Amino acid sequence: MNDLAFTARGYCWMLANCATSACYVLYMRLSIRKVEFADFDSVYFNNMLAMPIMIVASVFFDDWRDFASH
Repeated sequence: MNDLAFTARGYCWMLANCATSACYVLYMRLSIRKVEFADFDSVYFNNMLAMPIMIVASVFFDDWRDFASH
């Protein structure tokens, strides 16, 4: 039933999400071509750059008590 509720805020959020994701992909494609990375190199360095951000976000926002108790 929740899928039937449409709001302008939700549409604006999805529009912003799609636009920023498309811009990011196009920018990364251009920068990878400029540096002449191989496919593996670009994936590796992109993941290495994102890993510290994901670890910090995981420590602050995830519930580690449930994971540690099992």
